[in-house]
Amino acid sequence: MRALRSQNANFEMPNISRSTWIELGSSPNHTYKPRGNHQRSVLQRRLQHGKSLSRGISPSRNIERTGTWMSPDEVLGVVLKDVGYYKQSGGGLTLSGGEPLVQSQFTFTLLERAHQAGLHKAIETTGQASWAILKKAALHADLILYDVKHTDPRAHLAATGVSNKLILDNFRKLLSGESQFYFWVRIPIIPNFNASLPDMQNICTFIQDLPHQPEKISLLPFHKFASGKYHALGITYEYSNIPLVSDEDMIQYKEILTTSGSIVSIGS
Repeated sequence: MRALRSQNANFEMPNISRSTWIELGSSPNHTYKPRGNHQRSVLQRRLQHGKSLSRGISPSRNIERTGTWMSPDEVLGVVLKDVGYYKQSGGGLTLSGGEPLVQSQFTFTLLERAHQAGLHKAIETTGQASWAILKKAALHADLILYDVKHTDPRAHLAATGVSNKLILDNFRKLLSGESQFYFWVRIPIIPNFNASLPDMQNICTFIQDLPHQPEKISLLPFHKFASGKYHALGITYEYSNIPLVSDEDMIQYKEILTTSGSIVSIGS
């Protein structure tokens, strides 16, 4: 049986704030394109010790192409430059996106290379991938950060454009048997979508009904940091007049999710 490590007094989550974050981007037409005999991807942004090493979108030019085509071994070479720091701090490699499982073969190879190098490995995913792909990725991961936005498939479809059936099915499967990874659920709290007591209770009930509970749940309050990007792209930011979620409401949501048996935090 997979122990609920969140109830262990000695339990410590891996220190992903001391990790190198690799954002896997796509080619301009959003397809994966190998080059020659090597799998290659785009290193969109590298965050090291909390500092961004690329510019991303420039408001003065609206859309700016960023990133470098790199093979898994090239990416690993960049990561290993800081291996001494990871060993001291408990950090490692985190694959993010976008969605890293869209470029599954690249992700598998990089995780395998990182495992061989003795690095701690984390995946940040929406869970919107086939079970075969997610299961294979999980075999090489030490930590899975899993986004859950809603339990209602109609509300999820209306807001995101896809049903949450696959996401929730994969959630159940990941916590249905023995595993070697820590499972960290992250729930964005968004007004007019899931920022309500009934919605939080529904998510809590879903988690309580699982064979095993996740080690940690993070509640991520809605913010407006993206408004500048919308403005730069000439797109109306529909949430500009929507109030932020109050601290009092966030505390209530935390109290509900705490009954699931997992460690619950706000904002991290």
